[in-house]
Amino acid sequence: MEQQNMQHFFSAVDLSQNNIFAFWESPNPIPAYLELCKESWIKNIPNCKIHILNHSNLYQYIGDTYDMEQLKSISFAMQSDIISAAVLEKFGGLFLDLDCIVTDNIFDVFNKISDTKLIAFGRPDSNAIHLAVLYCAKPGNPILSEWRKTAQDRLINKPKQYPWSYFGNSIINPLFKKPEYSDSFYIIDRTQSGNILESVAFPNSQDPISDYKKFYFDEKFGFQPNILDKVACGVISLHNSWSPTTYKNLYDKETLFLKSEPIVKLLSYVLNNNTGKSYITLPILEAQITSKLDANGISYKKKYFKNLLVLDFSVNNVDFAFDISENQANFDIDIIFRNTSSEICKNLSHFRKISFNGNKGSLLSNANGENIWREILNSYNCIKNDITHDKKINIRTDALIDLRMFKLVNNLLILEGIGILTGQSAKEYSDIDYKLIIKSQSSEFVKSLAKVHRPDLTATYSFHPSISYDKCWFATPGYKGIDISDIPPGSYELFLKIKINGFDTTFVLKSQKPVYFEHEIVDFYFSEQGNRLIIKQDLKNAHLGTVDVFYVPKKFKSEKISVTGYYQDEFNNIIEAPSGLHNVQVQFFGKNNRVVLHNNSALKNTFIEFKGNNGTFSIGEKAGIFGTFRVGHDCNIKIGNGVTSTNLVYVTCAEKTNIHIGNDCMLATNNQIRTDDSHGIYDLDTGKRLNRSKDIFIGDHVWLAYGATVLGGAHIGSGCVLGAFSLAKKQFPENCVLAGVPAKVVRENIFWKRPLLLNNPYAEDEISYPDI
Repeated sequence: MEQQNMQHFFSAVDLSQNNIFAFWESPNPIPAYLELCKESWIKNIPNCKIHILNHSNLYQYIGDTYDMEQLKSISFAMQSDIISAAVLEKFGGLFLDLDCIVTDNIFDVFNKISDTKLIAFGRPDSNAIHLAVLYCAKPGNPILSEWRKTAQDRLINKPKQYPWSYFGNSIINPLFKKPEYSDSFYIIDRTQSGNILESVAFPNSQDPISDYKKFYFDEKFGFQPNILDKVACGVISLHNSWSPTTYKNLYDKETLFLKSEPIVKLLSYVLNNNTGKSYITLPILEAQITSKLDANGISYKKKYFKNLLVLDFSVNNVDFAFDISENQANFDIDIIFRNTSSEICKNLSHFRKISFNGNKGSLLSNANGENIWREILNSYNCIKNDITHDKKINIRTDALIDLRMFKLVNNLLILEGIGILTGQSAKEYSDIDYKLIIKSQSSEFVKSLAKVHRPDLTATYSFHPSISYDKCWFATPGYKGIDISDIPPGSYELFLKIKINGFDTTFVLKSQKPVYFEHEIVDFYFSEQGNRLIIKQDLKNAHLGTVDVFYVPKKFKSEKISVTGYYQDEFNNIIEAPSGLHNVQVQFFGKNNRVVLHNNSALKNTFIEFKGNNGTFSIGEKAGIFGTFRVGHDCNIKIGNGVTSTNLVYVTCAEKTNIHIGNDCMLATNNQIRTDDSHGIYDLDTGKRLNRSKDIFIGDHVWLAYGATVLGGAHIGSGCVLGAFSLAKKQFPENCVLAGVPAKVVRENIFWKRPLLLNNPYAEDEISYPDI
């Protein structure tokens, strides 16, 4: 019986053809622009057979693999995902969403990458794929098999609530991370390959939906045919759920061609011109080279940088990389030595005829893919075989040293800073060790330092992918300080000893910010040239108090900055604040942000955090408010004069929104004011974002009672009172009492006064306020 079923299935699919599968289940016909997408498949893929699967014919292809009633209980997008797993496992071939435009023979393109692996577009660095395009030349791929089995189980034992990725990426992504499947898939970079074409046009944008609508449906943007040169692997993925409703409801192709939006011109161009490429593109070359590197057991790292494919290697303590760029239909390749002088390597047999500019040499120009691979392999083997561990390699031992904090608390020395030995990684705690050396002409004192986990160090300083600086921040153990009472009076110089990956090197402790301090007990100075610590008295019995010299983040975006007046860093983050503020801190993670505190501001116990760029925070005079304020990208928080809070408040402003709090407002305890919901909420079927952040306006003389919350979209008129534990998220008139969740107007035509009733010795029997 099983054999008869298999014959029945195979009768629906002729394996001698280029089979394309798609899923479309709808009472409506396929929209005209998606029909044109399908026509691009027929035009550009020879010998193709298109199979449009739906509920009525699904059994012909995958039988009772999935329970049909259970299948119908999930969204169409989820159905398409698990159907693709079953049909490709059984037959192989290509599974496409109907909103894909084909510009080349993708069977030929993908077979140049692999005829055995599951191929998809996505983000290779995170093993995440987009399920719109899936290709596997042959049936029986183990990832597809495991995906299908897990989807079957999840369909039968479906929970009441589950994420949109439950039947797709949440199954696939863990499989990609398992070693046994490492040779069963290949992910093509979505942007580099031009599969998401709008991301090529808007490379630095953070709003993909807006980019999509502008690129394909904004007449002002237009269509330029040369943009198709960026489509390196023959297919463009659209987003039907983001397309305008007018397009999704338009079924007549003749009417469609009367439109002038870029999507129509693009489809017309693809259908009437030769858009295929007869040569190997950079993403295809990447796949071919990395497959050969894997087959030869050669370790590497890869990334794209400014349209260059960068392959990084390390062998015999030599770090080097190949930069590969497209040159029309061929390629150029350069070699870069990361931590070794080219004077050594260019004397090796393979590099003697290479012209070097510094540590970079040109290996080949206008070469084909096979020559590029041979050049990489020959260069790698030369470095591996001609440089042995017996030969001394000139690894650079220069370092970046920057003391960022120096504090004396009587006889305790507290310091922090950055210590990077150029060209060496320090990702694990065992990779690096720090010692502080306090040295005079006659004596030397060695103190242990701690290393701190700081991932932002790599992001800020790493100059190539193989170097990680995550543990290159030094500090005193436990941030508690080092006892230096054993150091007698005298003149000392401070050194930082760095032990990393076999290197043990000592450097003068320096600071990029010059500091000089004089005291009757100690003097010291630090600069880019060096330092000097002069101890004038025995520290065992000295009472120096606390000397907090500096804590200035010249290089880092994530340090807390004590507000002590005017401050401006190299990222144009600016603080204008009065002196004498109590425990007020600002933290910058971006650039071009500004804090303006009035000279008579009474701000205290406050933390202001900027999570993006171009944000502002300002507060007026006599504002006795304190709490946490978080400012997002292009956001503004403005607080007026005389605003107070009884206890800590929490204010957050995200996604290019604004918060305005007027004059003489009174906040109680546990108040929250936020334009955002912290996390995105999306429609399960369309993927549309449901909770956009919105501005907040609070007028003058508004009282927020205990636990009251103000959310995005709220406009609270002047003179209002928002009751305890109430939640405001819409517009309200002036002089009202607002209460409830969500808040409603419960009393109109009121006013309120600040004096605390607890302090009033008499009960008020008057029906009106005395001073009216």
